[in-house]
Amino acid sequence: MHISDGVLSPTVSLATGALAAAGIGECVRRLRRQGTEESPRIGLVAAFVFAAQMVNFPLGIAPVSGHLMGGTLAAVLLGPWGGGLAIAAVLIVQSVLMGDGAITALGANWLNMGLIGSVAAYPVFLFLSARARLGTITGAMLAAWVSVIVSSAAFSIELGFSNGFGGVGQILTWMVLVHAVIAVGEALITGLVLRGVMWSEPDLIDTATEASTRPAKRDRIVSWVGGIIATCAVVILLAPLASAYPDGLEYVGEQFGFLPAEAEASEPSAPLPDYSVPGMVEGRWSTVAAGLIGSVTVLIAGQILTRSLAARRLAAHIAATTASEGPAVP
Repeated sequence: MHISDGVLSPTVSLATGALAAAGIGECVRRLRRQGTEESPRIGLVAAFVFAAQMVNFPLGIAPVSGHLMGGTLAAVLLGPWGGGLAIAAVLIVQSVLMGDGAITALGANWLNMGLIGSVAAYPVFLFLSARARLGTITGAMLAAWVSVIVSSAAFSIELGFSNGFGGVGQILTWMVLVHAVIAVGEALITGLVLRGVMWSEPDLIDTATEASTRPAKRDRIVSWVGGIIATCAVVILLAPLASAYPDGLEYVGEQFGFLPAEAEASEPSAPLPDYSVPGMVEGRWSTVAAGLIGSVTVLIAGQILTRSLAARRLAAHIAATTASEGPAVP
C-alpha cells in the first residue's frame, strides 16, 4: 500500500509529513521513557518485515496481489512504540533505496502503515486477546485484518483531501473490498509468524507488554540467530517468487485513474530500483541481492536507533541521579 509520487497533493503530503514526524517523535519519546528491552530487536523485526513485504501473493479472484503490511506483527513483538519505529525504518529504506513509495509520501505511508497499522492496532490486539479472551494468536490475526482495512480507508480519505471528494465514495468502497481480501493474507501470515515465535521463543511476545522483564542473554542470542535465518530464508526462497500483479492500491488506482502515468518517470532514480541490482542480470539473484542489501540496511538503521535510545536513557538517568544527590559539598 505504498503511495507513489503525484498521488497526493503537496498540501496533503506536507500535512501528513508533519503528523508523521510528530508521531515518530512520540514513539521515540515513549520508548526512551519506558526503557523496555524490546528496543534492541527493532532492527531485527524491521528487517524481517522488510523481507516479508517483498513477497506479493496473488489474490486469485482478480489480477491483483497483496503483501504483508506488518504493523500489527511488529507491535505484538515490540510493543506499539517499537513497532511504529520499525515500520518507519522499513518505509524509509524502501523509499530511498528501492524507490518503493515516494519520499514526498513517506508521511502518509507511515500514518497508514505505522500509526494505524502498528500503534493504533496494538490496543485492538490487547482488547481482542485479553479482554475478549481470544488468545494471542487469534487476537493478533483479527487486529491485523482490521488494521489493513482501516489503512486502506485512511488512504481514500487522504486522496479525497488531495483531489476533492467527488468519487471518493466509490474509491473507498473498492479499496476496502480489495483490502479486506488482502487482509486475510495479512492475518494468516501474522498468525503463522507469531505461532512460530511462540513455539521457539514465547518470552519475546510476553516481554512486549512487560517493560521490567529482561530476556536472558542466551534467549537474546537465539532470537537474533532465528530472526536473521528467517529473514534470509524469506529473501532467498520466497521473494523471487513474488506475484507480478499490481497490489491493491495500484489495482484500484488503475480502475479509477488516480495514479499519474508519469509518476514513475518523475521520481528520482533509486540505487536499487524495483528491488533489483543495476548491472546484474534481471532475475532471481538480482532480487535476492537487493533484498539482502535492503534487509541489512534496515537492520543497521534499527541498531543505530537502538544505540541512540540507550545513550539518551543513560544521559537522562545520570542527570536525574546528579540532580537527586544535589551539588557536591567542598
